Amino acid sequence: MEDLNIPATYLGILFAILGITSSLGTSKQQKFHKKYRNKSLTVVGSIVIGSCILSGIAGLIAKDYKIAIIILVITYSMKYTYAGIYYALIEKYLSNFTNKDIDTKIFTANNCIRSISGAAIGIMASFLLDRMETAYCMIIIGLIFAILITLVSKYMKTRVGLKPEEYTKEEVRYDKLKEMSKR
Repeated sequence: MEDLNIPATYLGILFAILGITSSLGTSKQQKFHKKYRNKSLTVVGSIVIGSCILSGIAGLIAKDYKIAIIILVITYSMKYTYAGIYYALIEKYLSNFTNKDIDTKIFTANNCIRSISGAAIGIMASFLLDRMETAYCMIIIGLIFAILITLVSKYMKTRVGLKPEEYTKEEVRYDKLKEMSKR
């Protein structure tokens, strides 16, 4: 958006609206989860990655200023809506595997991974931005994450959404601890 010389005032208003859009996405997370079940996070990731790539392409081919802004606002709206869904779902999923003995460890690990990942993405993006335009950077990062989400989805396919008897004893041990802590 900065490459299109959009004034800071408009950006502030836009990101305020996008914050509201994110909260609307959060309110729809239950409906989304019912529709996609075990593939919810993969679908959310794919949509966010797609919006990143699409906004990069829009920045490249934008000959008409207004069309570029409309496409970018739509892609950012998609990203923020699905980010709201993601944060609500991940919190819910992590809570399913906790009890009072391990909940702090699980949420700490999640926050550490999120922070380290964010730092790695920031370093990679700043490296790319030093060498190319923002639009190219968005496309490259989108493609990298498309590859990563494909690999993670294949890896997790045999580990998520299994029937209770398909989990290992180690995985079930935490569920039993959770039941015992409720008593």
